[in-house]
Amino acid sequence: SSQYVVQDILKQIEIQQATIHQQQVKLKEFKADVNYFQTIENKKLIKAPSNGTLLSLDVKSGQFLNFGQLIGDFAPDGPVMALTEIDELYADKIKIGQKAVIKRQGKNEVITTGTVKLTSPYLQKKSLFSDNPSALEDRRVREVRVQIDEPEKVLIGSRVECIIYID
Repeated sequence: SSQYVVQDILKQIEIQQATIHQQQVKLKEFKADVNYFQTIENKKLIKAPSNGTLLSLDVKSGQFLNFGQLIGDFAPDGPVMALTEIDELYADKIKIGQKAVIKRQGKNEVITTGTVKLTSPYLQKKSLFSDNPSALEDRRVREVRVQIDEPEKVLIGSRVECIIYID
């Protein structure tokens, strides 16, 4: 009788081992599924190239995106800069480190001050802030970036005037 009990226990062990093996195979399948779906999810994830602030988002949730498609405006962390153009008549007088005042466009009130941090090494066509791109003006300009001293006083994306003090 004890021989039958031992044989019965051995059969149960054998059945349980087969069940464990079957569950291990299922576990491998589930892990493969998880890896597959993580790969798909990663393809749908949009990451910023650096820390910063998302200024605008031009797409909606669920919308199909093409690789390299513009989805909005992004400002990387760092100092706030005013982008300005200097007419070719004065372009060679602009140097890094010169001080500037920032005013609202068309107003006399000084919003803040700044410092020239970057000057373009070449003259380009005047068009960055042109209200009429078809204007037949033959002027060239030098692009200059002015670091704003008090960025909280300037609304990002607003038009301002930069007056740079030349030596």
